[in-house]
Amino acid sequence: LNYPPRFAANFMWFNSTHGITNAQQCAAKCQEIDAHAGGWNPKSADCFCYMTQVGLCLEPCLSEVEVDFSRTPQNDFNYCMKSFCHMEWYYDEEYCDVTMSFDIASCDSKIESLDIPTNDEPPEDFSVYGYPYSMHSSEGYLLYPPELVGNELLFNATDGIKSAEQCAAKCQDQGAHAGNWDPAWERCFCYLAQSGLCKEPCIVDVGVDFSKTPLSEVSHCDKSRCD
Repeated sequence: LNYPPRFAANFMWFNSTHGITNAQQCAAKCQEIDAHAGGWNPKSADCFCYMTQVGLCLEPCLSEVEVDFSRTPQNDFNYCMKSFCHMEWYYDEEYCDVTMSFDIASCDSKIESLDIPTNDEPPEDFSVYGYPYSMHSSEGYLLYPPELVGNELLFNATDGIKSAEQCAAKCQDQGAHAGNWDPAWERCFCYLAQSGLCKEPCIVDVGVDFSKTPLSEVSHCDKSRCD
C-alpha cells in the first residue's frame, strides 16, 4: 500500500523507538490512532499507518516482503499511477537505486500494461441541488484569489457534512454559486459569488467541483494557491 505524494500528510510511520517491533504491535498502533490501513515491513522493522482510505493505492513495481492490513478488502484498491521510486513521487536514492535496483523503464512499461482507472468517468450529478455542471477536481479545482477569499465558506464533518451530496446541499442552502468537495480531508467549500472564481493551475487533487454555470468557462488562476 502507498499514497500519492499529495496524500503524504495522511501517512504515519513508527518503529522500535516507538515500541513497535512486530506486525501485531503495528496493527495495534494503527488501530489506536484510528488509521484505515497499515503495513509492517519485517526487513526494515518499519510500521506504516494510513489514516484514510481515499488515495490509497497499490505499489505497481517494487516487491517487498510486507504485511498489509486494512478495514476494507485490498482488492478494492487500484494500482498507483507511479511507483514510490519514481522521481516525481517519493524517490529515495539509497533505497531505490541501491537496495531495490529500481529500473524506471521497466516500471513504466509495467504500469502501461496495468488497467489503472482514470477520471474518464463523469463526476456525480448535482443538478438536483441546483448545480447542473460538475467536474473532477483533478482538472483544476475551484478557488478564489486571496483578495476574494471572503466569498468562500468552509464546512466539514463537525457541520454534518460528510459527502459530496451533503456538500452540494449545504452550498445550495447558503445560496452559493459553486462548490468543491475534498474527500481526502472531508472538507466542503462553498463559493458565494461567480465573479473571481478560477481553477488551480498546478496542484492535482481528488474531489469534485460543481457550479450553476459551465465550468468549462472558468479560466485557470494566474497563480497557484501555493505560490
